[in-house]
Amino acid sequence: MNSKCCAGHTAAQGRDATPSALVHLDFLVDDLAATEARVLKAGATKQAVQPNAEHCLVFADPVGHPFCLTTLDEIG
Repeated sequence: MNSKCCAGHTAAQGRDATPSALVHLDFLVDDLAATEARVLKAGATKQAVQPNAEHCLVFADPVGHPFCLTTLDEIG
């Protein structure tokens, strides 16, 4: 797991207003702009803070869980 993209993120609230379990996912993509358009169309929200926007974009799903789209493959 990588937390570089989500510094300062506030945990999502569950449907009953209690904090929900937080798991951060990074998705390795080939085309950042095209994938950004797809996740926004699917209901994601682009976060205001983008620490490394050239290679990594930070979003939240409709419930508020953070995830990143990245072109950086730190493992391979």
